[in-house]
Amino acid sequence: MENEALSITVNAGEGGKLFGSVSATDISEALSGQKNITIDKKLITIAESIKEVGTYQVGIKPHPDVEFTISLDVVAESN
Repeated sequence: MENEALSITVNAGEGGKLFGSVSATDISEALSGQKNITIDKKLITIAESIKEVGTYQVGIKPHPDVEFTISLDVVAESN
């Protein structure tokens, strides 16, 4: 799973600012839909608020001894 890229499409305004933010729930749902992997939102760590389009590193800790990072691409929805 490490080094896997995940993509979330969001509504964004000018300058790539999101209407809201991307949450651990959104990431959990994207993992389920795109990778067929179920990860509880409580196991997902977001280091910074995701309020703009771009690429972010997201931590996942499915077990106390196991932690890895995935790349999250947040892209603006095309009209």
